[in-house]
Amino acid sequence: VLDQEEAKKFLCGKPEDKYNFFTKATELERMDRAYANLTDNIADMDTAHGRIEETLEPKKELVKKLKHEYDQFKELDKLEAEVGELRVSAVWAKRNEMQTKADEAQENFEKFELKLEKAKEGLEKAKADADVTDDKEETLRANLEKLSKEAEEAKATKEEREEELKEVETPSRKIHKELAHMKKEEQRAEKALKNAKRNLQKARDGIAAAAGNRESEARSRIERKEQAERKLAEAKDMERAAARLVQDNFDKYEEVAPKLLQAKEDTNATESSFNTVRHRLSDLKKNDGNKLSVYGQKTVDMCSKIDEGRRRRQFQGQVIGPIGLHVKIKPGEEQFAGIAELALGSANLGRFIVTEDADRATLMRFRRELGCNTRECNVYQIAPAQRYRLRPSPSPDVKLVCEVLDIENDLVLNCLVDFCRIDSIALAESKEISERALLISDPNNPNKEAIRQPVKQIYFLPNGDTWKVTKGSRQMISNENRPRRTIGVDQSAAIREVENDIRLLKDEVDQKRQAEANLKKEEHLYKKRWNDEKKKREKLLKSIETAEATIEEMNDEDDANEDVEADTTAEEEDVKTAEDALEEVQSRYEEKKNAKEEMWPAIEEAKKRLDEVTTRNEKVLEEIEQADNELEKYAQGHAKLQANVEKRQKKLGQIEEIFEKQKVNVAEAKSKVEEWTANARRLAFDIQEEKSQKEAQEKGKQYDPREPADEDLEKIEPEKTKKNLDYYQAKIVQKEKKIEKEKEKRALTETDPEVAFMKYMRAKKDLDDKVEQLERIQRTVDELTVDARDRRKRWKQFRSHIEQTTGAIFDEILNKKGSSGTLEFDHQGGTLNLAVQKDAANEMSQTKDVKALSGGERSFTTLALLLALGENLETPFRVMDEFDVFLDPVSRKIALQTMINVAKEMEHRQFIFITPQDLSSIKTDSKLKIFQMKNPKRGNIGGTQQQTLAFESPN
Repeated sequence: VLDQEEAKKFLCGKPEDKYNFFTKATELERMDRAYANLTDNIADMDTAHGRIEETLEPKKELVKKLKHEYDQFKELDKLEAEVGELRVSAVWAKRNEMQTKADEAQENFEKFELKLEKAKEGLEKAKADADVTDDKEETLRANLEKLSKEAEEAKATKEEREEELKEVETPSRKIHKELAHMKKEEQRAEKALKNAKRNLQKARDGIAAAAGNRESEARSRIERKEQAERKLAEAKDMERAAARLVQDNFDKYEEVAPKLLQAKEDTNATESSFNTVRHRLSDLKKNDGNKLSVYGQKTVDMCSKIDEGRRRRQFQGQVIGPIGLHVKIKPGEEQFAGIAELALGSANLGRFIVTEDADRATLMRFRRELGCNTRECNVYQIAPAQRYRLRPSPSPDVKLVCEVLDIENDLVLNCLVDFCRIDSIALAESKEISERALLISDPNNPNKEAIRQPVKQIYFLPNGDTWKVTKGSRQMISNENRPRRTIGVDQSAAIREVENDIRLLKDEVDQKRQAEANLKKEEHLYKKRWNDEKKKREKLLKSIETAEATIEEMNDEDDANEDVEADTTAEEEDVKTAEDALEEVQSRYEEKKNAKEEMWPAIEEAKKRLDEVTTRNEKVLEEIEQADNELEKYAQGHAKLQANVEKRQKKLGQIEEIFEKQKVNVAEAKSKVEEWTANARRLAFDIQEEKSQKEAQEKGKQYDPREPADEDLEKIEPEKTKKNLDYYQAKIVQKEKKIEKEKEKRALTETDPEVAFMKYMRAKKDLDDKVEQLERIQRTVDELTVDARDRRKRWKQFRSHIEQTTGAIFDEILNKKGSSGTLEFDHQGGTLNLAVQKDAANEMSQTKDVKALSGGERSFTTLALLLALGENLETPFRVMDEFDVFLDPVSRKIALQTMINVAKEMEHRQFIFITPQDLSSIKTDSKLKIFQMKNPKRGNIGGTQQQTLAFESPN
């Protein structure tokens, strides 16, 4: 602040110099200059604000003009959108037309399929009827000859038996004549009985006539009722069989449906994995040579943003990541690398670690800016702590994950312990080894199982399957995916592994798609069978209802008929008299008959022999007639059957030809339906994507059109159109003409709406950036103005405080010598004057002219002023060189003691006093040390020389 010459005349110098010394020594001048620079910056920013504001009007006019032009394009876009919707409806109309034709072709196909089945059944039956060999004809002829011979023999035997019978019957013929006479009497008696019975019957018939034809009607009803009951029983049997078939097909359909749903889910999941791995391969090839690429493109971008944030000092604490860069496999443990990564979770290797809330918020903002999904670039937050001390594995046959991994960073190790439990997951070479090493009985319940602590879960080779114990029972979980290795793998190896995964996943996708297609066919088959059997059952139920109604009707008619009662006593008595007369004749007839019967055994024996021969002869004749008929029927029927077979074969060939044509027609119709359905869905999807892209552009967002997946197209339901294709085509032509007229009428400078939109968005962004810049400048100016005002106010407060404390300390130090003094500051004029009163009790000794003071008084006053100013300085060291040279002994003693006392009170600073005077009266202590320089060496040349600057204690 002052050079040596100015310091000598400091106290007697100008008030302005003393004031300048005051402001420089207390940093007030530097702060004043800083505030002045701040004011200049505010003025410069006001000027820049005005210049930018002048450029806004042309930009506003440009934005307004481009927006108007883009709005006109939007109106045209509405017409284009209507044309697009009409095109979609036109394609759907064509598809519906094809669907109608396909339904008609399918209906005809089913009819001919039924005819074909019936024709095949008829042909099989005709072939079965005609399938007779020539041996049958010879067999029939041989049998006919045999029967003819047997008939001749039976005829001769019969003649012999007839002669024997004639001889035996001669004695009984006389009795037979007598019996014939008596028989006539019996006939007369029977005639009388018959007349009596006739009269009785007439009486009864009269009664029956009154009842009408009820009996015949009852028989008719019984026949109809029996017929209905037979039909009812048959229909019920058929209905029960049909119900079983309906239920069986429905059960099979229900059984296939969840399998098909699971197959679709499996196919979608496999396709999603395939697409993910394919994107990963693209990222790896895109970032060839970058070791971060194995964790994905988003991880590479996130690391770039973190590096940029570090350069800008945006982070308050540690930011580490991705975790995979800090994790390695220990030498000799490479076999566990795949399942160790599976236990960690591959997504965790791409995570980042922070220690502060603000840093976490910054990384989450980076994730949103990069468009990361839920599995990309996630963040763990953990408090800094010492490295965890981990327990070893409970068995040498298994390894904990933390024992397999080599992690040097303490924060990464602690994070994986807290979030991935690497200290409680074990790895083993096989399931058997892990169970033998870790599985024990529960100490609290010997019937339950447990795992040795600290292990909670075990992964084992070769596929990364895992098991654990839950509620005393083992649970096994299979890993369907091959364990991948990312830790310690270079990029070329990672690319090869991903390419291998793609090949495997592609094969798996093809297999799952084929399985899904097979299940779809099976489901359609059972569904069709179920519908057919259900229709048959409904027809049978209607037949059952009809039969039951008929039976109920017959029962009602039976209940309506009543029995008719009659009285025939007189007629019955006449019948009784006639019966008695007949009985008397019959008694006499019996007597003669008995006589004849005595002769009957011999006659009966002869007749028996004759009957046997006669019966055999008749049987042989019947067999001859039957054999002859069969032979004739065979000869005639065989030709008819062969002709019937040929006729049915010809008819079957015609039906099969028509059936094949119908089959081709159905396939072609279905193919066209599928083709037009795919076209309509793709067109609808493209129009929706175009619409979404335009909406995103209007919102200022990035939207990349994507190729539709099969599931996206399947979600688009067919549209039921009310008009035909010609109607929509005419509408499209009409709309396109209207669009051309609108374009000519509007006279647009741009032909491409996307170019117009991009121009408008660039102009609008430029305007918004300028407006935002103006607002930011104005906000900064306002904040700086307020801040400058507050700082200036505080600066004045600081100055006032320093002024007061400096004056008080200055007076306090002078008081120690019996004097007093004041400091007079003139901040407007920039001067500092001193008023010193030599005797504190004598106001007359006060003087403002320091030249009137003696040399010692001026030195002491200067020391007092310097010490007072020093109280407001923050310098840690204070050095005073030969400050007591011009003081008298009393003043020197007081000044030295005062400075020592001040130095002891200010323990936060160190004072160094250099003096040539005797210090033997000063006592040292723990706070005060005295160092004395060595005496100078005197030589012959150059006079006295200072040989060393080392200090030594006088003690």
